[in-house]
Amino acid sequence: MSSQIYPSDTTWTELATGDCVITARGEVDITFAATLPPAGAAAHILVSSSDALEYTGPDKAWGRSRSPGSHVVVSDAAVQPASGPVAAVAPAVTAPPGVTPAAPQAGEDITVTLGTASGTPAPEASAELTVAGRRVALDNAPIRFPRAGAYELKVIWRNGVAPKVEVSVTGTVSDPAGAPAPGNTHAATVAGFSRDMAIFDSGAARGLDAATVPLSGTTDALDGAQIMAEIVRADTGAVVQAAVGVGTASGGSWAGALFGVPRNSNWLKVRVFVEGSTAAKAETANRFGVGHIVGLIGQSEDARMFADNFSQTAPLAVTDDSAVQVIRQQEGGAKPWPITIEAVTAASPVTASIAALADVLIRNAPGEKFLILDLAHSGTGRGNLANDSDFSRDWSDFAAIIAAARADGSDLGLILDSWTAADSAAADMFRLRYYPFYAGIDAAGADYVLGTSHQSRTYDHILWDLSSIGGRGIFDASKTALMMFGPHRFEVGQDMLDAVTQADGTPTISSTSRTPACRSATCWTTPPWPRSWRRAARVRRCCSTRTAIARSAPWTTRPTRPAPIGTTPRTRPRIPTTGFRPAPAMWR
Repeated sequence: MSSQIYPSDTTWTELATGDCVITARGEVDITFAATLPPAGAAAHILVSSSDALEYTGPDKAWGRSRSPGSHVVVSDAAVQPASGPVAAVAPAVTAPPGVTPAAPQAGEDITVTLGTASGTPAPEASAELTVAGRRVALDNAPIRFPRAGAYELKVIWRNGVAPKVEVSVTGTVSDPAGAPAPGNTHAATVAGFSRDMAIFDSGAARGLDAATVPLSGTTDALDGAQIMAEIVRADTGAVVQAAVGVGTASGGSWAGALFGVPRNSNWLKVRVFVEGSTAAKAETANRFGVGHIVGLIGQSEDARMFADNFSQTAPLAVTDDSAVQVIRQQEGGAKPWPITIEAVTAASPVTASIAALADVLIRNAPGEKFLILDLAHSGTGRGNLANDSDFSRDWSDFAAIIAAARADGSDLGLILDSWTAADSAAADMFRLRYYPFYAGIDAAGADYVLGTSHQSRTYDHILWDLSSIGGRGIFDASKTALMMFGPHRFEVGQDMLDAVTQADGTPTISSTSRTPACRSATCWTTPPWPRSWRRAARVRRCCSTRTAIARSAPWTTRPTRPAPIGTTPRTRPRIPTTGFRPAPAMWR
């Protein structure tokens, strides 16, 4: 199927929208409510997955998609009249790029322009700015050269028609007046982390291995001096990430961040210094690690594993005292309930359930570091949490635990959700009822207004905000993914014909409501659920919290179930599926 190019002033006729399902082969077949022009007229179909399809019949359109198995809704359809395509024209530069001022000083604000170019279709530009062979970020404001040296701004124009056009601008960045010369003795300090063994999330739930570590401090260097930072092992002092520029001196202080810090099995520290200085390097007193920050949201099925009064059995021996930490609140007593951050160790396993969870993580991901958040509260549902007029559960407690995990500038990488007990009465309506709580929109895609009634529920707070309003959710979909699993097994005292029916044929109400609720929650595939949410919220289903955490991570070994010490664990967990419908393949 050849692509066609049409002039920008072409008149397009709007057509009725349709519905389609892309097959496993990537082919798509759409039937429209309205009849299109005769065969041969070119059509351009815009679908929610941003894949282009081409018209092939009076009421059909066919094409290929990069997303086999996905469910697609046609959001716009238009047909071009018989005027036909126009000739393609390669890009040609009409105005060159530039850097203003052309001869800047290090640390000085600069303006970068990419210039303009003509062509059909309209070309797009990509740019790279370097100084002394090192890249300078163009997406930061203001843009500054961090050091002196030769600079180059390279701009490439492309429109899919060969050849591309490349143009460069070069110049020199000078040291600012009074900037430290090599061999200076200026010093810098670095602010410490809020606690020892702080953990930063690496983005593993989104397929990444790159944490961002915010830094700041003071310096006696003159304004414009470059502050360098390196990462070292806390135990040996060996450098694990070479020094890079993280900020510039300004008024006796500096601020910046280390980007792309990978996971490491060791505890680490940061050292900072002024570029070119012979003064001693400053080092953080507290250690930090790069790993995984995971929150468990729900009620007693998750909350009790963190509660001392429900820890009644001997815990498993913890074999790695530095692998797992928890943030929890003990329910009960005077408010505010205290928040504690505790390492799970052999001497202090927190609870027997937490020790078992740690055992699974240590076995399946040796050397990885985890921070697990207790975001559950017994006997409550989503309406109790999100409605400020309901005093059975306080949103402030929920937010305070999350704030503790964010104290040093990191964020949660994953939320685990098996909350199907209290809200199971919704059954198959679960998805429709709780759309606003999770996404800030209703099931039709309309923006939800905080504090208004929606299917007998009122939400003053939401988890993520995918509405056109934006910014109202406590989580950011670009940082924190969602994983649903469950429902939990509830053991019953009577004989059962199957998972939801007693031996005498009487249905068990709790089972018949919880299973549809879980199915409704884990199968949110009906449009207009935003495609961006599907990428950010990786929803899967598992049989337990421990297996859920193990399966959500990127390590290659298949997760194992906990096995008694001295025995060989199974290589694959058995996941009961009675009463469940498998989740869509694209969400596994």
